[in-house]
Amino acid sequence: MFVPTDASITCSPECSRINHSNNCASWVKANRNYYNAYQLKRIREKIDAMTPEEYKAYRDKVNANARRNHAARKAKKNQK
Repeated sequence: MFVPTDASITCSPECSRINHSNNCASWVKANRNYYNAYQLKRIREKIDAMTPEEYKAYRDKVNANARRNHAARKAKKNQK
């Protein structure tokens, strides 16, 4: 079994993507609190920079996405 010793050395592009995903996932797991705080800060800065009209459009988009996800979960639950 090939085990990469370096991020740039893999047996194929597919393995490289898998290795990259695993490395990112392990970093996020190890730094969960930092990552969550960073994401919240980024979102707050984005929202603070919006005009009221942009914020309303942003919230409409977020709410529409949440409704779609809720409907999909409900449909999936009813199929079982």
